[in-house]
Amino acid sequence: MEAWGGIAALALVGMAFWVREPSGGLVALILLLASVLGWWTIRHSRVARRRRWLVAVGVVSFAAAALAHLLTEREFAGDRSALEKARAKRAGESLAAEVAAVTADLRRVAREAVRAPDERNDAFTYLASLESGDDDRAVLLVDQGRLFAWSGKLLSPMDSLPGPVGVVATDFYIVAYAIHAEGPRSAVASVLLHADRPATNLARALDARVARRTGVAGFLYGGAGSAALVENAVVLEFGGEPLLAARAVARATE
Repeated sequence: MEAWGGIAALALVGMAFWVREPSGGLVALILLLASVLGWWTIRHSRVARRRRWLVAVGVVSFAAAALAHLLTEREFAGDRSALEKARAKRAGESLAAEVAAVTADLRRVAREAVRAPDERNDAFTYLASLESGDDDRAVLLVDQGRLFAWSGKLLSPMDSLPGPVGVVATDFYIVAYAIHAEGPRSAVASVLLHADRPATNLARALDARVARRTGVAGFLYGGAGSAALVENAVVLEFGGEPLLAARAVARATE
């Protein structure tokens, strides 16, 4: 009888700990103790009092419910993992499509920028009219080797860049750009692709907009060749040139 009481007390303690912090180990312990209590109560049914029957049945029922909860939680975790992978894939594909579209627009802006008026004040106004979109953009015009006019937020050095498209990375920013030259003039149109903290508070990055829309925390970047080595990574093409790889980062579990 004393052994029965000790086992029952241990089972109740295990149940209390499981309620506080469920775990597979506690479920296994409770199942074991429930089996022992059930076996003992059935074996000694003639001398077992009614309350011991109730305790044994209660522990067995709790153990069964805890096991069902554990199995359901594992199934849900598997579903959540699959959902996060699918979301990351969609987010990466959405970013790649957005980058391709924005790059095409940057090339258009650069072509139009070289046709700015010869009067400098009018050129500033003209360049400002070319800016559009919800991201931080900039356009600058060089005439005969000298900066002539500009508009927008310049977030990285724009001189001596290889063209016609490319990316520039600084300590806090990744900027995509397009270049167009006609005669003595050349223009550079740029967009902020990515910003790292603390610059995220001051910038409107293209990938942050995509992340909000697709439900991910953000994106990590690497060379285009790394996409084949990272699950759910996508290659970002700028004007048909594969220049970066990006992978979506899932939001922290709530």
